[in-house]
Amino acid sequence: MHASIILSAVLIFCINGGLGRAINANDKVNFTLYYESLCPDCRQFMTTELHRAYQSVLDIANISIVPYGNAHETYDPTTQLYQFTCQHGAAECLGNLIHVK
Repeated sequence: MHASIILSAVLIFCINGGLGRAINANDKVNFTLYYESLCPDCRQFMTTELHRAYQSVLDIANISIVPYGNAHETYDPTTQLYQFTCQHGAAECLGNLIHVK
């Protein structure tokens, strides 16, 4: 079963409040996807499964995407600055910053 079908079914079930309840125009499910800007798996999921799911649940869901990679921070007390390293390298840290803007 494709992830988009599962996501659609979960969103429809949640928005309906389970079973036997009419959908109200103000009832929307909030769905947030955290991703890494240079992760090949994230890119594949977003361009295939998430895109299809988005098209089918647009009326019942608020979908947000947040660049939030597998990053680690270290604090340097001499410079009083934080240094970040990302799973897919420095370019991914920059990509995540660009996507945030």
